[in-house]
Amino acid sequence: MIDRQFFGGQLIEIDEVDSTNLHAQRMLKKQKVVEGTVINAKHQTHGRGQMGTKWYSGEGLNLTFSVILFPKFLTLEKQFYLSKVIAIGMVEAIEKLSIFNVKIKWPNDIYVGKDKVAGILIENSVRGQEIEHSVIGVGVNINEQDFGIYGLGATSLSMEAGELIETGHLLQSLLKSMQKWYLMLRAEKYFEIDDAYHHRLLNYNQWAYYEKDDQVIKAKLVGVKNYGNVVLENEIGDLSEYGLKELKFII
Repeated sequence: MIDRQFFGGQLIEIDEVDSTNLHAQRMLKKQKVVEGTVINAKHQTHGRGQMGTKWYSGEGLNLTFSVILFPKFLTLEKQFYLSKVIAIGMVEAIEKLSIFNVKIKWPNDIYVGKDKVAGILIENSVRGQEIEHSVIGVGVNINEQDFGIYGLGATSLSMEAGELIETGHLLQSLLKSMQKWYLMLRAEKYFEIDDAYHHRLLNYNQWAYYEKDDQVIKAKLVGVKNYGNVVLENEIGDLSEYGLKELKFII
């Protein structure tokens, strides 16, 4: 394995940008970019989440950054493994702050207890059967105390830890942990990745309630497909598969 730190080897700091993912995409069109390049912004004017949802962040209080990767080794059928390793790495770094009950909420959120503390947005550029590049957008609520109208179901790491957190140090911790798991993926250690992911996955092998087409269903989350769909088992043992935005967690 490569042991040098290349996640953040080139770190671009920006005071304000529309979106770090959009900035990364513009860079990729204009110039040669080194893998692991990070764009970190103090403030995003048009931060985005999964499927076009907005990401709220107070200026300078949180982390909003993107990592550029070239995972050409990863087949399209296994592309969700990229989301898995980034999420595992984030949870691992957050747990080092002595914050507990940190879970991955499928497909792309990090929760502490019942509240969202971070989100991931992965945008892949595909040519044929190959992923040319991936832009990994990450938003973490660090020192936010007031989420305003966005506050329902949100928390920050400082609120959970009971103290202010130095964002620069946490950024390096996140990048180090994310790189460790990315290299595990490059080494095709799928069993170890799946084991770590399921251990941290919200509702895994537990009965819980979900909303599907305005109907509440009781089911057990039994797995996530390599391409990202979640698999639920109902009370009579039937399995059903759901894609992004087809299922809502009731937390």
